Amino acid sequence: MRRKIIIAEDEPLMARSMRNICREEGLESPTEVNSCRDLLAALRDANFSHLVLDLTLADGNAMEVLDKIVVRYPALEIMVNSNKPTKLYAQTLRQRYGIRYLSKGEKEEVALRRLLAFFNNQDIDIKPVSDSTESPFDRLTATEKELLPYLLKGMSPNQISQQIGKSSSAVRTHKQNILDKTETENVVELKELAALYNISVSTDGWTNVQKKRHIGF
Repeated sequence: MRRKIIIAEDEPLMARSMRNICREEGLESPTEVNSCRDLLAALRDANFSHLVLDLTLADGNAMEVLDKIVVRYPALEIMVNSNKPTKLYAQTLRQRYGIRYLSKGEKEEVALRRLLAFFNNQDIDIKPVSDSTESPFDRLTATEKELLPYLLKGMSPNQISQQIGKSSSAVRTHKQNILDKTETENVVELKELAALYNISVSTDGWTNVQKKRHIGF
């Protein structure tokens, strides 16, 4: 099988490291992009077999285009390479999209082994997929779930306090609790995690959760 690899990575050092791995393994030099826009354009122009995808690219959150990529290119093997929490992302990405996850914090020798297995279409050291993957949003209290849609809309604590009748200081406390429970650093990461778990904001302000179809290996 001829492997044609594309790397979507915003960190030059990480992209260079993967490029070196491909060269040392005698693989074709990969195509490299650093934005969602360039990634989609490259996928349209060439028939790639493998994609290594960072979730944070130069022009935004790659989760916003992942659905489109999975649907349009069902034969494309995808591995997400990110510094996002493994326990929140790895199992869910595999279960909902049928794609793999490699943490940027992984030990070098382990990362190399996983990358080579990915490029050779081998499945190693992966735990079985469970149909009952816990969502980090299930940990939120009723009040925190009430605040979540406003945060996902990008509203400030002062704006939210006017909407729900709580003080801005109370809103800030609840916001921090939400970030802590979802293991996110800010609202940008919270939105990314919400996209991963299919959390959407309805017109009446409540949060709806809909399951995507499972696309297996």
